[in-house]
Amino acid sequence: MNIVKTLLENCDQQKAAFIIDDKVITYKNLLDQTEKYIYYFKTQKFDSSVLIFLPESLEFISAVLACWCLDIPIFHPNPFLSKKTIEKMCKDTNTKFIITNNNYEKKLRGINAKIIDLGSAQMPFAKHFHHDYPIHDSDKEIFYAISTGSTGESKLVPHTINNILAWSKIYSNVCNINKDSIIYTTSRMTFIWGFACSLFLNLYQKSTCIIDSKMATPKLMKHNIETYKPTHFFTVPTFVDLLIKSKLDVDFSSVDLCMSSGDWLPEHFCHEFATKFNKTLVNAIGSSETVSNYTFTATHDTQNINSLGKPIESVQIKIMENETECKIGEVGEIYVSAPFNSTRYLNHSDALTYENGWIKTKDLGYFNSNGSLVYMGRKNFIFKIHGQFVNPIEVEKEILTYPGIENCIVKSVTKKGHLPKLAVDLLCSKNIDIADLKIYLGQKLEKINVPKIYNIVEKINTTWNGKKLRTIINAL
Repeated sequence: MNIVKTLLENCDQQKAAFIIDDKVITYKNLLDQTEKYIYYFKTQKFDSSVLIFLPESLEFISAVLACWCLDIPIFHPNPFLSKKTIEKMCKDTNTKFIITNNNYEKKLRGINAKIIDLGSAQMPFAKHFHHDYPIHDSDKEIFYAISTGSTGESKLVPHTINNILAWSKIYSNVCNINKDSIIYTTSRMTFIWGFACSLFLNLYQKSTCIIDSKMATPKLMKHNIETYKPTHFFTVPTFVDLLIKSKLDVDFSSVDLCMSSGDWLPEHFCHEFATKFNKTLVNAIGSSETVSNYTFTATHDTQNINSLGKPIESVQIKIMENETECKIGEVGEIYVSAPFNSTRYLNHSDALTYENGWIKTKDLGYFNSNGSLVYMGRKNFIFKIHGQFVNPIEVEKEILTYPGIENCIVKSVTKKGHLPKLAVDLLCSKNIDIADLKIYLGQKLEKINVPKIYNIVEKINTTWNGKKLRTIINAL
């Protein structure tokens, strides 16, 4: 089944497919623009992967759909990335074509790639959607890549997504999304979570999605929620934090499901969100190679630190440590197997990710006693202090239970000629007693996990997609 035909055929063409920056894009608009691009892209004779350098827009979504329809490997980085980074991405992926518009064409000049300016291209007249496009099998693979993760560094290599229609059907069902649903996602479409919410979930359901080309703010979120009355609100911890701290009152009465993903959600955010907005906020984590999230929970788990829920239909998860499967409560690397998992990268081999049908996610976690998955951070964020491994997420979870601390980031600090020391940046809502905090942590953590250096900061640095900006240590 062709992915594009699944989305655009047999839909109410006058219905809003997207609302982008308050501009309504109907399914007919989407169909017509995609049709034009399919015919035009055929004339370009793409013979390598294609970089789509556009903001959230009708042009961006239609370009993605047209490339999928023509089996063209694509990746779409944040258009705010530097020319140097884009150049490196094109070189590493052997990309010879960049699809963009008049606003970005000048920025890309000099890169060794053909610049396709959609603003000045001569497009064919829109036609009715034909039936002579490639008919994909249900397990047809497409190539896809995002641009950055928690480090802010580029993820350069596109990977396959298999049977994306199956993930769309399964995850939209567990989230109770149907044709009458209105989805609002605060995450950008150049981030897998934002892309999955805004497009992947709609491949079967043909609902309406609200997105913005600019960064979310409390005022903008209030406007979108109260103007368009979404039934589903998908966000990330950074924007949850902004909403909680804001003095604005937001009417969430239309929203049936509020979910945070993309980064670990501190437990106190769940409680504060519920208190302020009278809505349960559930937690989720996924990866690009597994088509975003692979677990679901209808409510946050209070038995342990808020969990990610249980595996969705067709997904198997195991926790592995030193090639041995972990028992309940034991922390290890999360392995995921599903019919829609990625199976390979484009022009790149990586045995560290793929193993006999399993994706080794490089995320750490454990199953709690009720069978729910608890996230414990990235494997490559683990670092050594005095010869012992320290997991920053484990430390941060305990620090955030101390009254007056709103957010924090744990890191390793090395001064010239000295051994590494454990440090923490603290974002506080009131003055706190550092000596008392040390005593408090000493009662909850092993000695090696208690930070030696404490910095009070005005903000925690994040990447463009709202994740805490961490450094890859590769201690494991």
